[in-house]
Amino acid sequence: MFTKNYPAENFWNVKRPTSKLFDDCCNEFHWCLNNVAKGIARDEVSYVMQMMNYVRDMLIVMLEWYVGMENDFEVTAGKFGKYLKNFLPNSIYQRFIKTYFTAETNAMWNGSFESLYLFGEVARTVAAKLDFTYNEAEEKAIENYMNQVKNGELDIKKN
Repeated sequence: MFTKNYPAENFWNVKRPTSKLFDDCCNEFHWCLNNVAKGIARDEVSYVMQMMNYVRDMLIVMLEWYVGMENDFEVTAGKFGKYLKNFLPNSIYQRFIKTYFTAETNAMWNGSFESLYLFGEVARTVAAKLDFTYNEAEEKAIENYMNQVKNGELDIKKN
């Protein structure tokens, strides 16, 4: 009889991040979110949607770490965070759902800012519990940039 080598039961559990991995996730999230803002300002809807999916991947990673840390890293969030709803407080999960938006300009801006604020709140919690440092200045710089782009204060030319 043939047997398959299946991974250990905890193989799929959320893994505790290193400080560098945490920093890299935060940096990637923040610096790619500026591309979402530029795309919205330029009315490049397909670009915005694709870039937001990439940014949201970083948000999902952060949410997975939050879930992992709240459960001693003994749970799985599932592929693409499909089980997050089972582990996140409803208030956080509902905010996460708001990051999925339609191709209407206000909806794109609202979802982008919701992503920024949710990511920051969750990242601060993860950082505090895991004794990491969250880069507040980086978040504030991206928030200022997004507001300037949204308000037409920057000349965002198409490249």
